[in-house]
Amino acid sequence: MTDARRHKRFYSKDLKGITLDQSGGEGDALFSEEADDASSNADLRMQYVIKYVTENTDLSPKKADVLAREIFDQITLALKKGEDVKIPKFGTFTKVSLQGRPGRHPRTGKAISIPAHTQPRFKASKKLRDALN
Repeated sequence: MTDARRHKRFYSKDLKGITLDQSGGEGDALFSEEADDASSNADLRMQYVIKYVTENTDLSPKKADVLAREIFDQITLALKKGEDVKIPKFGTFTKVSLQGRPGRHPRTGKAISIPAHTQPRFKASKKLRDALN
């Protein structure tokens, strides 16, 4: 069974009606310094997302993993289709097409051609920007 089908099965059967802990204090934030004392850097990794979801919902770690991966998979699929992904109070993911351009190889300095390609972009919502300032 593929990962996508396994995720869909868990999502459709087991994740309906989940409730988040609404305590909402500053120290409860996923991005806070207290989120994981073992981490020496500020990177937010999937394991921390899963740990946070597990601690603040009634989901098992396995179901939290499936939920987190399904969310990111759905964002990726929507962007591949050319759709914008708007998450209220968080921000918007969009897909931007960039034209080809000349460039330089960073090690050799040799002129190279950078082909046209597509990149994801994220624009934070006003609420998120205000929370950071």
